[in-house]
Amino acid sequence: MEHYISLFLFIPLLGFIFNTLTSAKDELQLSIVSYAVMGLQFLCTFIFTILWIWNGSENLNTHFFQLYSSSAFHLSLDFMFDKVTAVFLFVGSFIAFIITVFSRTYLHKERGYKRFFTTILFFYLGYNIIVISSNLTSIFIGWEVVGISSFLLIAYYRNRFLPVRNAIRIFSLYRLGDVCIILAMWFGYQLWHESVDLGMLNSFSESFIHIQEHPKMALGFSICILIASLIKSAQC
Repeated sequence: MEHYISLFLFIPLLGFIFNTLTSAKDELQLSIVSYAVMGLQFLCTFIFTILWIWNGSENLNTHFFQLYSSSAFHLSLDFMFDKVTAVFLFVGSFIAFIITVFSRTYLHKERGYKRFFTTILFFYLGYNIIVISSNLTSIFIGWEVVGISSFLLIAYYRNRFLPVRNAIRIFSLYRLGDVCIILAMWFGYQLWHESVDLGMLNSFSESFIHIQEHPKMALGFSICILIASLIKSAQC
């Protein structure tokens, strides 16, 4: 089943590409594609979760793509599916569906109608990357997608002062979060001598050994993750 985890990325990605190629005048098609993506994602999550529970509900991990590899270091995109993933996929698709339904009428005849629905799918893609990620590298990529799309969504009314000012403020805060995540990746490598996988953090006994050996690195890792989390939480 782990080979199908990437399906949760391809569905919003295809919707994003389709909306990008759709005419800005075709509001009906733009909104229908967004509905279909969110609804299909919700249905796929439901079916996948049922099958996952039926097969024992063990954590699923898959290696998606190798970004860089050497004798001393490996950097890859890895995804996983567990109870937390299932909950966030359900909640995310449901909320995104409600947003698209509301926005279809609210933004009717607005100049940026296509821009909004295309960006919301891009945001949803980044959200899904974060949700199914199993290492900090994958989370960082999803974080960047969410950061760019958040900036574009907040600055939707780009001819108004306040939306643009708030978007720039959010963009600046996200850059601070970038620094924290990159530093956390570095601290994590100093602790485990490899790319940090979330499974490592779940193993208390193994993590405790590394913390005892490098307490300052562990403290730096924890602080960076905490700051990045606080930055993201403050914007929600």
